[in-house]
Amino acid sequence: MSSVDPHSLFERILSGDRFALSKGLTLIESTLESDKIKANELLVLVSQCDQSAYRIAISGAPGVGKSTFIEYLGMYLVNQGKKVAVLTIDPSSRETHGSILGDKTRMELLGKHKEAYIRPSPSAGIYGGIGLCTYESTLLCEAAGYDIVLIETVGVGQSEGEGKYVADLFTLLIQPGAGDDLQSMKKGIMENADCIIITKHDGDLKRAAEKTQAQYRSSWKQTMDRNRVDEILLATSHEPNKFSEIWNHMDAFLKKQNLAKNRRNREVFWFDKKLREAVISKYMSQHHDQIENLIQQIRDQGLFYLSALRSLLPYDE
Repeated sequence: MSSVDPHSLFERILSGDRFALSKGLTLIESTLESDKIKANELLVLVSQCDQSAYRIAISGAPGVGKSTFIEYLGMYLVNQGKKVAVLTIDPSSRETHGSILGDKTRMELLGKHKEAYIRPSPSAGIYGGIGLCTYESTLLCEAAGYDIVLIETVGVGQSEGEGKYVADLFTLLIQPGAGDDLQSMKKGIMENADCIIITKHDGDLKRAAEKTQAQYRSSWKQTMDRNRVDEILLATSHEPNKFSEIWNHMDAFLKKQNLAKNRRNREVFWFDKKLREAVISKYMSQHHDQIENLIQQIRDQGLFYLSALRSLLPYDE
């Protein structure tokens, strides 16, 4: 993307140009050094924009119905006059970074709406449930004029902790019958949840969903922070009007938060994270040959990994 002018691209994004937004998101996801410089310029410009959009992460185990939930919630919101951007994070290989980006096709109704924008991105094998640039992507969507940014996490379960550092509201979707797993989940992803919703409350699963809701409510009374999670909700795609109740609950929660303060705290998190990544990357680059030699010794000569580390990073005597 050598011909990209960050300032021109920024102006086009501000005007609501969807093609420019896609181009900007591609730029910030690029791993080319020349693109990284331009991406940083673009992000500095974007950071000065009004950041008033709600950022909502949607998490949950595979099969819980995240895409369906987001489509119906998104359709409800656009029908209320909101502009909605959806950032979907699809699982990908840590080796090749390849992935199947299928969420756009699964959200067929929302994808066709003129007030909605769906952007699938690979996780690139990164743990935490989000992609390398999900946080930065929310900023571009806000600059493009979207009122609400929905982030669909990978769906890897309890390790999806970083979603809370992107979103103003972290929503956890639970499948009917998942109450039996409640004890193992208490100290995992549930601790990050601001909103808990039991999905598939219809048909043969309706009673199971209500039983799961009761189990989670019981646990919530004992263990959860009531200032964050004040209700366990039910959702079904067979009753789209149900999403009015869900959105009212989310909106009420968001209006109680000091979003500006919370976002400044998240900026500290991303500063620390990106700094560590940059320092490690620079060190690895500067010591590439020595590191490769040590790896070869571990493989061929059985060098103990701690001995290799000590030769690379000697301890203070």
